[in-house]
Amino acid sequence: GMESAGAGSDRLRIVTWNVNGIKSLAVSHRGGLPGVLSSLSADVLCIQETKTTRDVLDSSTATVPGYTSYFSFCRTRKSYSGVCTMVRDSLPTLAAQDGLTGLLPNSGDAVIPG
Repeated sequence: GMESAGAGSDRLRIVTWNVNGIKSLAVSHRGGLPGVLSSLSADVLCIQETKTTRDVLDSSTATVPGYTSYFSFCRTRKSYSGVCTMVRDSLPTLAAQDGLTGLLPNSGDAVIPG
């Protein structure tokens, strides 16, 4: 099987996936999101088309043991588009920002992991 590179390695496994709804991904795969991340051996998982909102996102979808999750929700249409980046906890994350390096409106929503 594939092994994750993780911190301290010279390799990093980044996986990107258009899931067409993160809730369907979480329930249609054995082991939910933790199972998906394990089977992909992802150090970083970039998910497009999450199609969820902050108010309906549940902790079992948003929180995966061993990873920090960063969500960006569509601000104009409910349950439309949206992205999520899940980063293995062993990898240093300096900052996460909603927007493109401060160039887009509402891009001041930086999250600094603590």
